[in-house]
Amino acid sequence: MGWQMIFAVTMCGLPWIGDGAILFSVKRPGNLVFSAHQNVELASSKEKRFSLPLAFVHPKESDTSKASGESTGMVSEAKEAEQTKEMVEKELAQIRSQTKACTYTDAQGKKLLYRLWVPRGYDPGKKYPLILFLHGAGERGDDNLKQLAIPDVLHWVRDKYAKEHPSFLVAPQCPAGAKWVDVNWWQLPHHQTPPEPSEPMRLTMELLDALQKEFSIDPDRIYVTGLSMGGYGTFDLLVRRPKYFAAAVPICGGADDSRAKDFAHVPIWIFHGAKDQAVPVVRSRSIVEALRKAGGQPRYTEYPDGGHAIWQRVYADEELARWLFQQVRSK
Repeated sequence: MGWQMIFAVTMCGLPWIGDGAILFSVKRPGNLVFSAHQNVELASSKEKRFSLPLAFVHPKESDTSKASGESTGMVSEAKEAEQTKEMVEKELAQIRSQTKACTYTDAQGKKLLYRLWVPRGYDPGKKYPLILFLHGAGERGDDNLKQLAIPDVLHWVRDKYAKEHPSFLVAPQCPAGAKWVDVNWWQLPHHQTPPEPSEPMRLTMELLDALQKEFSIDPDRIYVTGLSMGGYGTFDLLVRRPKYFAAAVPICGGADDSRAKDFAHVPIWIFHGAKDQAVPVVRSRSIVEALRKAGGQPRYTEYPDGGHAIWQRVYADEELARWLFQQVRSK
């Protein structure tokens, strides 16, 4: 006879961010009765946290067959989840391979490499949203490939969403040694916006204008998102073009808090991991507070167990995708 730890969570339909239910046995001698409780912190997509008990219970003999069945069911669900994950990864890889390698050249001959996803069945007679993705420092270069080495943002152009919201997605590549915004990433609690944009950011803004002339893009549904260095770039764009974007999703980035009033009206959902060792979480907490003081209503999700690389979890969030495509630029 063994001890079983049974841990399953469902509360008000809010999902637990974790690995699902856990079931295992620990052998104990004799017929001792033992129970223990430990509070477990949960984070939900509703940005609320709950504490639920973790209980050790001694099963009855008659429960052993039931527990065995539950264990088999859990294995089956885990296998199904793994198969789904593999299918999604294949779809993301396929989308990435179908993006177009392009180059924007300004009047002075300065170049910006970028990848472009054109929605399937593109019809110039219709208006389409556009998503701008700014990559992190590790994807800088001149190969016009690495900026989508982390492909998770492509969730937003998967068939799952494209059936209702077919969208363009553009991913420029910042050159090695350059930044989307020329600031010290480790400056606390915030930085000051440089008077002029960095060259990659200037070229990115010009690229957006050029794409609007080339394709049928809805000017009221242009979205910007970025991770790490790209999170800083996302905030920088909101300062430089506060009336341009319909919504923004900065991930583990940082902002100039003193400029919060300039873009407090823009729908924004900010994400950060509490255990981030690369970009301190105070950078997101600080701008959230500044936006609220400026009259904004930012959404903020902080993962208690999250480090720096939270973007896979963020871009796979279905609630975030629904929220994003609901946003339309205010007049």
